[in-house]
Amino acid sequence: GASSTPKIAKTLTEREVRALKCNVSTSGEYEGQPIHTRKPVGGVKGLYISMWPDGRRSWILRTTHNGKRVNFGLGSCDTVSLSVARKEARKVYEELLDGVDRREVRKAERIARKRDRTFEQVAEEYLQTSVFTRVNANEKNKRQWAQTLRDYEYAQLGSWSLGAKATE
Repeated sequence: GASSTPKIAKTLTEREVRALKCNVSTSGEYEGQPIHTRKPVGGVKGLYISMWPDGRRSWILRTTHNGKRVNFGLGSCDTVSLSVARKEARKVYEELLDGVDRREVRKAERIARKRDRTFEQVAEEYLQTSVFTRVNANEKNKRQWAQTLRDYEYAQLGSWSLGAKATE
């Protein structure tokens, strides 16, 4: 029968990790071609190297938290060594034991940064990403949009903090 003991990944060395290659597809449209591959590197339960056919490699910690499978990105293999990835993975486990999920912390920080923006910052971002990118927006049209905001809105609302107004 099948053994119920969990598999324990062999603890690989830096050299062994560098030698790892992507798996090759065995069927379908991409048969014979390298495919995205995730392999355990050992040393810390759930630590994997994620490898893409284009050469990108990164460290992933796969674990369960609150009954759900979760992945924590620990950085690119170009900038984070195997030993640092193992230390970082242990740190994630410690944080989870303390009730801290770093993904949630980062999400809260992103929301706070957006909340602290002014009306003028948001309006300028909207001009750059929505108005100025329109196919039918000619140069005169773009100048009119920007000038109208400068003449009529920024004087009254420019420094208005959207987060402060939203919470009042």
